[in-house]
Amino acid sequence: MRLLSSLTSRDLFDFTEDSTSLHPADVVIAGVHTILPLMNEELLKYPSLSREFYTLLQYMCRFLPEKIAVLPDRLYQSCVCLLERGLENCNPSVPKLCLESVESLACHCFKTSPTENLSCSLKHFLKVLFELMLKSCLDMDLTQTAACTTFALICCQKECYASLVDELVGRVGGHLQPTLITAFGHLTPPSLTLDLSRASRAQFRKNLEEFLQTVKGLLCFR
Repeated sequence: MRLLSSLTSRDLFDFTEDSTSLHPADVVIAGVHTILPLMNEELLKYPSLSREFYTLLQYMCRFLPEKIAVLPDRLYQSCVCLLERGLENCNPSVPKLCLESVESLACHCFKTSPTENLSCSLKHFLKVLFELMLKSCLDMDLTQTAACTTFALICCQKECYASLVDELVGRVGGHLQPTLITAFGHLTPPSLTLDLSRASRAQFRKNLEEFLQTVKGLLCFR
């Protein structure tokens, strides 16, 4: 897995159009086809193995998002499930790697036309991440990383975010709904440009911190 992670480095990629050469990305994907089916809950209990595996996924999502998006359906779904499971991993480094992986996929989605699988997965991650944050299931040290990931997801899934806001508002009693509506209004106000610029990211991080302080405890999750 360390070797495959190293091969995802951009410095090793040769972008010359030589159809006779083997691209490092193809080697990485071939390796992932072998590794993914082997990974299970028992193996991921080993901290060093878990860290190496999620590091590989993070590198792939960062440098080869287009390859992740077109994995065979079974492997792709396995990858998504492992990323979701990793968000609540007790190894401190693993949730951060998973958040960064999801952010990379969301940024890829924002810049390109995503596959249906990728789009559906990102909608799911947006809901999962909001629930984890609102239930305080993420380590406080991950707040900044979670904010960046959440913002990237909102940028590429605007309609899903709007539906999620309606769903969350609907979960609270009528007397609390105005408070929650106002909080979401401050989280993503009209003045916030939903792009991936540094200024927008910084503003959202600040808004999210204030939002979580306001709404935690208002929502009950089944």
